[in-house]
Amino acid sequence: MESSGVTRRTALKYAGLILLAARGGRDLPAYAAGAPARGYGSDPDLRTRPVNWARTLSTPELALLAALCDIVIPAAPPHPSGGMLKVHEFLDEWLSAPYPQMQSDRFIILEGLAKLDEAALGEFGRPFAQMDLPGQAAVFDRLCNFKDSSAFARRLIELICDGYYPTREGHAAIAYVGNVPLERFPGASADIVRHLEQQIQALPGIPQMASSMSQVPEAN
Repeated sequence: MESSGVTRRTALKYAGLILLAARGGRDLPAYAAGAPARGYGSDPDLRTRPVNWARTLSTPELALLAALCDIVIPAAPPHPSGGMLKVHEFLDEWLSAPYPQMQSDRFIILEGLAKLDEAALGEFGRPFAQMDLPGQAAVFDRLCNFKDSSAFARRLIELICDGYYPTREGHAAIAYVGNVPLERFPGASADIVRHLEQQIQALPGIPQMASSMSQVPEAN
């Protein structure tokens, strides 16, 4: 997934602005969450955002997801990796939720994890969990290019970006300032105003007029 001059983090920064994990063996759990879970209900408390369902991924799955979060979004000091930011815990909450979208994602991700493990066993003769991080990254990168597993890889990357970039650390990684108060509003530069006036004057049916936008005083 790396290309010359473009790091994985840079690619995800612009693709994810937008806006896996596996057991050591093949005994993956059932794709659907076990016991029925209760959702937020019709009147959730948006101040506390309680999670009313149990998180259902196993400890080995979470450990693997942490490693795979590092593969998708590696550390680029001073910015942490996906695993360091505990995005795998967000994935546990998401994939355990009782809603149709989350249950659909659960099926896609867990089915993809089984294929990831099979690929590791077929190519290296050992489970994905027993490989080092570079080997895991190589297996995952190749899996991204296979037609039958590309949907899994794409959705996993989307979910990891969804968990990473809305955080304060994610904002810093993409230099997103957000909604912050300004002491003063400088307005547009003279070049921008001049260009805008030229474009307006060029529109059909717009009468020629003396420049006026550049005379607008700066707002406080």
